[in-house]
Amino acid sequence: MKARRDLESSPMLKVLIAENDLLMADMLEEVLVENGYAVCGIARTVEEGIALAEAYLPDLALLDLRLAAGGLGTEIAARLDRRAGLGILYATGNAGQISLSKEDGEAVLAKPYRPADVVRALQIVEEIVRSGNATPPFPTGFQLLKPPASAAAKSAAKAGIPVIWTLRDCFGSRRRLRPSAASRSAKTIWARC
Repeated sequence: MKARRDLESSPMLKVLIAENDLLMADMLEEVLVENGYAVCGIARTVEEGIALAEAYLPDLALLDLRLAAGGLGTEIAARLDRRAGLGILYATGNAGQISLSKEDGEAVLAKPYRPADVVRALQIVEEIVRSGNATPPFPTGFQLLKPPASAAAKSAAKAGIPVIWTLRDCFGSRRRLRPSAASRSAKTIWARC
């Protein structure tokens, strides 16, 4: 396929796709190639994803959460060297089933999505990696991943104590939260994102 030709000399951003549904993966590859990306490969399993990433050193990774052979896209992200600026976008129908944070990647895009949404989401991830910023508009179903919870917040969550995030959202802007029954509880822990 034309996306896999001569990737080492290509000025296009290289994208690794990890998706267990081959029909979906082929559609993603076609959309990305049409929009100027070089697809360095399609992986169905964690092992295939790691091998492709090591061989081609992609700039971006588009990972499904649930992969073939019982693997998870987060396993690929955890085993890759992200210090060189690898941006990770999760595109999944299982976004609410697994807790993701900034340690896992930059963003998640919920299925079903439109082809244009995937392209825009990858542009945002590229911008985050390059500049640390994420400029709206965001596609439907797109969420930036937040930093992991503090140790106190994790302990509170395990103990069943509600945690209310305050002061800053993903963009660093101030926000005000309405008091709720949870926030009025004496055991509520207030934390910063």
